[in-house]
Amino acid sequence: MGLFGTDQFYNLCGLTEGGSSGVYLSPEDHKEKIGASGKTPLLFTEVKIIGENGESIQPGEVGEMILKGGTIMKEYYNKPEETRTTLKDGWLYTEDLATIDDDGFISIVDRRKDMVITGGENVYSVEVEYALDEHPAVIENAVIGSSDPQ
Repeated sequence: MGLFGTDQFYNLCGLTEGGSSGVYLSPEDHKEKIGASGKTPLLFTEVKIIGENGESIQPGEVGEMILKGGTIMKEYYNKPEETRTTLKDGWLYTEDLATIDDDGFISIVDRRKDMVITGGENVYSVEVEYALDEHPAVIENAVIGSSDPQ
């Protein structure tokens, strides 16, 4: 309550291509699952977290959040290839990497484009940012993956 004078926070998680679709975290859930992106899909929305081959993931594993619903965009204007790779069977592939816990709460961990693959291991930029934040000489940071021949 301190800083804001209330504990009634809603966390909404979505993207422009999804219109008003996505997930939200209610004030009640926010108290128990602070840091989660949400659990309850917004009206008329379906949400899944899937693995590389479209399979359901286990709690704690990282997968891609996909959305389906009436407010999802129809296409990117004059960009048929981008539309084809983003919309599949009515699902919007968000490129948001997320986990889901045993209670169904979804937490965004990174963007697919920001993930770094090194030595066959996936390293999420947000994990590196958290580690850098622990150093007393770091005030603020941002980590972005870039291509490297190795």
